[in-house]
Amino acid sequence: MTATYPPSPDLLADLQHRVKQGLDQPQAVQALLAAMLYSYPHELSLPLELERIPPWLLDDYVAYLLQPPMVFQTVGEGDRYCVYMQTLVSTLHHQILNQPDSPLWQHVADLFTQSANLLPCYFNTQNLRDLYSQRGDIIEATLRRQGHALDWEMPLRTGDKVRLGILSAHLNPSAETAAALPAYEHLSREFEVILYSFAETGHPLEEYCKSRAEAFRLLPPDLSAQVQLMRADTLDVLYISTNVTAYTNAICRLVAHRLARVQGTSGGSVVTTGLSHMDYFLSGELTDPSLDAAAHYREQLVQLPATAQCFSYPQSLPAPPRGVTRASLGLAEDAVVFASAANFFKLVPDLMQTWVQVLAAVPKAVLLLFPYGPNWSSSYPKAQFQAAVTALLAEHHMPPQAVVMADPQPTPNREELKEFLRVADVYLDSFPFAGTTSLIEPLELGLPVLTQTGPNFRNAMGAGIVQALGVPEISAALVAESESAYRQRAIALGTQPELRKTLGDRIQQAMRQVPPFLDSRRYGAHLGQVFRDLLDAYEQVNLVQAFSLQTCNVVAFPDWAQPEELLFEELLLLVQASMQHSQQHPLTVLLDATGIDPDDADMALSSVMMQLLAEEGLELPEDAMEFAVLPPMEARQWQQLVPHLTGRLALPHENHRAIAAAGVAHLPVLAL
Repeated sequence: MTATYPPSPDLLADLQHRVKQGLDQPQAVQALLAAMLYSYPHELSLPLELERIPPWLLDDYVAYLLQPPMVFQTVGEGDRYCVYMQTLVSTLHHQILNQPDSPLWQHVADLFTQSANLLPCYFNTQNLRDLYSQRGDIIEATLRRQGHALDWEMPLRTGDKVRLGILSAHLNPSAETAAALPAYEHLSREFEVILYSFAETGHPLEEYCKSRAEAFRLLPPDLSAQVQLMRADTLDVLYISTNVTAYTNAICRLVAHRLARVQGTSGGSVVTTGLSHMDYFLSGELTDPSLDAAAHYREQLVQLPATAQCFSYPQSLPAPPRGVTRASLGLAEDAVVFASAANFFKLVPDLMQTWVQVLAAVPKAVLLLFPYGPNWSSSYPKAQFQAAVTALLAEHHMPPQAVVMADPQPTPNREELKEFLRVADVYLDSFPFAGTTSLIEPLELGLPVLTQTGPNFRNAMGAGIVQALGVPEISAALVAESESAYRQRAIALGTQPELRKTLGDRIQQAMRQVPPFLDSRRYGAHLGQVFRDLLDAYEQVNLVQAFSLQTCNVVAFPDWAQPEELLFEELLLLVQASMQHSQQHPLTVLLDATGIDPDDADMALSSVMMQLLAEEGLELPEDAMEFAVLPPMEARQWQQLVPHLTGRLALPHENHRAIAAAGVAHLPVLAL
């Protein structure tokens, strides 16, 4: 914890100089402890060679290095902190992965996995792929060392329905639930939906969510038991709706495992997860507009039409009493009220400075904030934040009353929040970390919502919501490309009531048309097709790997019911002919096992191969020829396999019924 009264720059410089001389020097450790007391680690230049840290100090020192600031104090501090964390995590990643048997670095990996908090790294425009990939590597290495089986070879898929899992921390009213519900609320009967959650409360919204699924699974406390329960369902697709990128929470540990054939996430995690078993990140064309958007993800990027997000609010809430007025909030009737419900963590000094500059340029302007919502935290440093805002206002010669911190208790629901927002003239979205769910209520009221776009998901998602209204006039006025443009447009909105009214009217018209981010049915249809496409891609790759498919692949349909001697002779001919074909090009031979246990078919084939090797002295060409016995195949699986087949090996006695069922009669026939 930092000291109440920070030391002079000269004292801090002296302390750092002593530390740099080496911790084996006199009073160096005392200097390090003093520096830790006075400053956050990103403000100092401290040793990252943890071998030099005395054992009695190691745990506290690692905790200190990972300690985020309670509040960013200066403009640009968010960027500087992110650079610091990138350096720290890169160093830890190198040591942990290159010294896997070191007790020291194993312990450091445990500490990192338990307590690393990367949430403050959101508040900039940097590409965080390397940072989160290294974080993911450390988490996965730690879990594997602790005995967790992260990898899993799934059985061959059966059945026509797509088994979809939705993993959420809870199903109570929250931004997470509103954003996850459209992923399954109106899916077709092609899908079997299973909800997984760490909580079951009986809340009406939770019950509604359950009604839109075939099953609900309450996850047990133990990680291994969670993995076992989910793997027992042999999911085709798993959609993770909870944020796994701020902390190493329970869901982060869980989804580090292979739990489904296809695993993906979306706006719940606003940056790449960096986890190797997370296959896809679902974004949107408006949410990730940069040409190099894919370079920000370890996952494969999939872009939906319009925005990544869609929200569903099935609960009808009673209209609250209209008791909120400007007077009740201490606001003048003739004030120009800017409002924002952006969370406290998003209100970095860079943003607050721009907002205060806007207030200074607009006569009678007031900023009404609702920064303490429960979606991000249950406790906030309210006094410290208020003091920082008051100091910033004083720098611009403005009174403390220019910014009003609304903190209604209990936390208002959506309809109650709208009553507060009705007193506003303009809604200001945050940057560089934009809003999404917080923009819905002001848009429903027809408030002009000013946004700033940026180079990646977390910067551009608010602008994407406004652009998804589909009105060029609104986008041109309310989507800024830079901080200066944002400030100028905010001033224009504050000083031109006609502009506010024109934009407000257009927004209300667009909202009545049900924009994409509120159209759960349309969103579900898009997402359902994406899930099917991703599963098809998985099955195609899985077929190639499971059956060792090559450039040339042929199939044969033995009649397994014929006498054993005849069957043996035909298999012998098949292998000999295949060996001849493989001399021209690599070949994979697939044997249909209809009418016999695949293990018995494999044993019969092995017997033939052994005889060729033992009695005739033939050698099987390495890598040129592969044999695979097909398990029972459904029509859908044959449809996926047939495009990879180049021909059929014709046997003297064949299973013609199996040939017809497989749909391969059209393939070129290769004589033995």
